[in-house]
Amino acid sequence: MKKIKAVIFDMDGVIVDTEQAYQERRKAFMASLGYPTDTIDWYQFIGETFSSLWHLVEPWVDISCQELQEKYVAYKKEHPLSYLDMENKEMVETILSLKEKGYLLGLASSSTKKDIQRCLEELQLTHVFQKIRSGEEFPKTKPHPAIYQQIIEDLGVSNEEAIAVEDSEVGITAAKKAGLTIIAYHQPQYGQDPSCADFIVRTPKEILSFITSEEKI
Repeated sequence: MKKIKAVIFDMDGVIVDTEQAYQERRKAFMASLGYPTDTIDWYQFIGETFSSLWHLVEPWVDISCQELQEKYVAYKKEHPLSYLDMENKEMVETILSLKEKGYLLGLASSSTKKDIQRCLEELQLTHVFQKIRSGEEFPKTKPHPAIYQQIIEDLGVSNEEAIAVEDSEVGITAAKKAGLTIIAYHQPQYGQDPSCADFIVRTPKEILSFITSEEKI
């Protein structure tokens, strides 16, 4: 393995523990429209972009995906979530430690640019990441590798010099297709299979320990 120069983080489920809150808000939204929520596998949404996830529920609704998305945009504004309340403090500490050690840091998230910016502002992390990419910037995003291919180019490193920290199957697949080393931040309660990752951890401290140990090899 080449010397690691860059670490690229996913946002949702990694830096902020949003998955449960997102699921509950989506369920409440669908219920508000009179649609059933118990027949949908909500775990399949994890790691998807804002626009693509609504295609997954088309079999259960009688309106277009575009109309559903527009209604949800309005619903989100009426029911905002606090990223600060969902902060993974130990992960943020890990990120800041890596910053201090001189690693290049990237953020590759399926969330919208607006949500990414609001999250970083609430957590006071706007100064931390050298490069940030949103899934909405690409025709195809996770599990497509484009977002990772672009951000390593942005950071000026090769795929062998970068590590991706992901929690979802689609994110792990995207990073793997781009040729990065992958650390899966595994949270079993969300039903994601991390087996394709190179390393599986349960705590942010393990991420820091692994990356810094690579310096000594």
